[in-house]
Amino acid sequence: MASVWLLGAACSPDREPSKPPGEHHDARLEAALQAARSHLQAGRQARAVTACEEGLGIDSTDSKLNNLLATIEASEGRYARAIAAIQRALRHHPDSVIAHLNLGGIYFKLGNFDLAEPELLAAARLQPSHSSVHRRLAELHLATGRPQEAVTRMQRAIELFPDDATLTYYLARALEDNGQEVLALNRYRQAVALDIGFTEACYRLSVLARRRGDMSLADSSLARFQHLQQIGDGDPNVPKQLARLRAAVLNAPEDAEHHYNLGAFFAQFGYHAEALNRLRRVAALQPANARLLTASARLLARQGQLDSALELYLAAINTDSTQVEALISAGNVLDTHGRAGESIELYERALRLGPANALARLYYGMALLKDGRRQHSYRELRQALADADAPKLQERI
Repeated sequence: MASVWLLGAACSPDREPSKPPGEHHDARLEAALQAARSHLQAGRQARAVTACEEGLGIDSTDSKLNNLLATIEASEGRYARAIAAIQRALRHHPDSVIAHLNLGGIYFKLGNFDLAEPELLAAARLQPSHSSVHRRLAELHLATGRPQEAVTRMQRAIELFPDDATLTYYLARALEDNGQEVLALNRYRQAVALDIGFTEACYRLSVLARRRGDMSLADSSLARFQHLQQIGDGDPNVPKQLARLRAAVLNAPEDAEHHYNLGAFFAQFGYHAEALNRLRRVAALQPANARLLTASARLLARQGQLDSALELYLAAINTDSTQVEALISAGNVLDTHGRAGESIELYERALRLGPANALARLYYGMALLKDGRRQHSYRELRQALADADAPKLQERI
């Protein structure tokens, strides 16, 4: 599979020079940047471009706005405009790692490897401790027939960002191209173990295992590859969507949002093991992000994967004990497993945080009833139904 480079400015490293003493950052620039990011996340590319341009109308030298604008322009195939934005950023901020990284990425995508390499090397000099610069240089070395250099770069990337399926996969490819097939085989196996929904890794593992005479491994890997290829029950657009989501992960494996999107996609089509695998990666990448953990758990709960959902709800609660939704939902899952006593504690915590939460009070009352505490249960249930939002509550029930 050819490497797909899409710009990932939001998750790439950066080292912007500070403002000169006495110069204050215009709050309007930050507002424009946040607006552009919000529009981009919601898929409103045109409005994101407008927000960037409004901010650049205030300060055309702002590196973050120029780089974000370049990200959007490149994603829409307007590479000349993207390059112009990055070069404008670099004229004023020559030490911007993200600018060098993204400019190198655009040149790579355009096949201008001679222009891409110095930009990526500049990023590596400025930020040698970030795995993404070594990963992208390794991809460049692979594309230009330098597998040993690719191996060295990717090994460094893995040292900085261990246990990642994408980096392990690229290392396997470099080892294979370098003639180190046994090592490559082991790395492909590791990549598939880390990410069981990694179609390309399954395919390459099957091919290499067959070439090495390991027919059992070849057949099992091919079966997994075919299982992944069948997603969507014949709808040709579904595998294309999977390919786009995988490309986003390949481009920026450090970004938990990409793994979440891939996990949500798998869950939507009933590939629950693959969904859980990606959502657990989200939790590993963002263990303190209660929002993402709760969203991941909610997604699994809607698919009926209650045990897995409970795991992530509890992780969200451990990260942020004020997550009312997680407290209520975890309690509800425990209820369904006949563990009313444990759920009561979670409902009580939720009600201390939101005493007017009728849904929490309803579930609390029901759990008390299951626990044999009838009088207390009736009191809580009456209070829940008397709540001002009773019509909405009835809809939830």
